[in-house]
Amino acid sequence: MLAKCANPDCPKAFLYLREGKLFHLRIPVQESGQSDQAADIASGSAVRDRMELFWLCDYCSERMTVVWKSGQGITAMPLKRFKAAS
Repeated sequence: MLAKCANPDCPKAFLYLREGKLFHLRIPVQESGQSDQAADIASGSAVRDRMELFWLCDYCSERMTVVWKSGQGITAMPLKRFKAAS
């Protein structure tokens, strides 16, 4: 459930879809700690990534994006740094 801006430094509460920006990110199951990939393969279960929604308020969405970083999880990253890294 979305409760607040994905920027940990921002206290803005999520109230309306028309405000800010939603991010639909794929989270690798094996890195999220929710499933043991070897056990899933052994049992014949399909290994699937989780899809999650994250939200940045109007102010933060003009300056940041939300990305998944292996080993760190979800991170709000400044847009200038994100564009330089890609």
